[in-house]
Amino acid sequence: MQTGVSFIESSGTGAVVFSNTGSAAYIGSGNRTLALGGTNTGLNTMGGTIIDGPGGLTQLAKNDSGTWVLTGNNSYSGNTVINDGNLVIGNGGTSGNAGTGNVVVVNSTSTLSFNRSDMFNFTGTISGAGKLAQIGAGTTVLTAAGNDTGGTSISAGTLQVNGGLTTPTIAMTGTSALTVNGTVGTTAGGTSALTGDAGASTINVGNGGTLRAAGDLGGGSDIVNLTGTLNTGAGGLNLGAGNDTLTLNDGAVLTGTVNAGTGGETGAGDTFRVINTVNRTVQGAGLSGFESLDKQGSGTLTLTGDHSYSSGTTIQGGTLQVGSGAIAGTLTTPTVANNGTLAFNLNNNYSFDGAISGTGSVNKLGTGTTTLTGTNSYSGATNINAGTLLINGNQSAATGQTNVATGATLGGTGIIGGSVTVADGGTFAPGGAGNAPGTLTINGNLALGNSNLNVNFGEANVPGGAFNDLINVGGNMT
Repeated sequence: MQTGVSFIESSGTGAVVFSNTGSAAYIGSGNRTLALGGTNTGLNTMGGTIIDGPGGLTQLAKNDSGTWVLTGNNSYSGNTVINDGNLVIGNGGTSGNAGTGNVVVVNSTSTLSFNRSDMFNFTGTISGAGKLAQIGAGTTVLTAAGNDTGGTSISAGTLQVNGGLTTPTIAMTGTSALTVNGTVGTTAGGTSALTGDAGASTINVGNGGTLRAAGDLGGGSDIVNLTGTLNTGAGGLNLGAGNDTLTLNDGAVLTGTVNAGTGGETGAGDTFRVINTVNRTVQGAGLSGFESLDKQGSGTLTLTGDHSYSSGTTIQGGTLQVGSGAIAGTLTTPTVANNGTLAFNLNNNYSFDGAISGTGSVNKLGTGTTTLTGTNSYSGATNINAGTLLINGNQSAATGQTNVATGATLGGTGIIGGSVTVADGGTFAPGGAGNAPGTLTINGNLALGNSNLNVNFGEANVPGGAFNDLINVGGNMT
């Protein structure tokens, strides 16, 4: 190959394939350009190794509307300029690169595609009005901070951004993944338009990463896993139909809204999962459409605002807390499988009708009155540390100890399966809300000590009468 420009064109009916993997031979010294062109859209392949020549660097130009594939382990240091058509790095294997320089995808009709099966680090900077496409089964890692394209598509494998990527659109199709450890979005802090299809898309935002994107991921069972920041702007992110999962790990920041979508769900449906060892609060206004809540990790997750999970709630570890004192919260869910702690920290009055099961405990915090009306079977303790807890449901299968702290109150018209201990200065007040008379049954023991006993006696000689409270104790009362 001489100095200046050397042209190779493929415009016939068959693809041109250079299968020799050796290096190109050079004549003379100085800079040179290898121009690959033609209109043939087959897999025209340059298998040879493109290197710099004597006394100068080599630049690669991709011209015309056809496709060229680079499979050589190239080391040329000049830029790669895609004026038109598609330049593909790799052919589904573990070889092929674009040298060590930058890539300019000049026009909207130009595309740089990555088609390797391994993890491939691309250290150059991609710029221009053209498009970036991840089409191989492997992982392409963009390490430069200044990547800027006219659009991005991911149809297979993983596109991993460790540096930066400015792109107006991100189209995810098939089984594909986007991993963000750097920054992805549009100019001036805007959000990229994110789209998907019926495939299963996965988005991972790592620690320190920021994804600014909004749109609709389509009908597949999509996964969004956050340890960094997702900012959906004013548009919000719709996960679409299918069994979708949104996971917040420690360090995750969600700004904007995420809607799980409707249609196509089976079983537990769309899942909102929080895995936290550090305490965090989630406001219900930022989430909608999720059928299941899954709390994992040793930390406390506080729900403020309104939360609704129609398929149920699971506490695998730590504490799930409804409300934060004066900041109200609600949880609407048919069941809570509680293997950690379910806490109600509300200064307002609140009624919870879900069925609580599992090995975990229930804690009452806050100055308000919380009423449990469900059929509960959890085996852990019930701790009333502040305010009032009314047991109006059937807790005969909830056999754990109930403890009432100083200054707190236990009441209700239901059944308590275990024993009850009221601390000195605590209050035992059977009956309903507003001191309404009623019957409270305790299957275990009742230890009152020096506590306060608040009992209605409005009708003499009529146990359990309409104006009287009644306490049924299955064990000993002391």
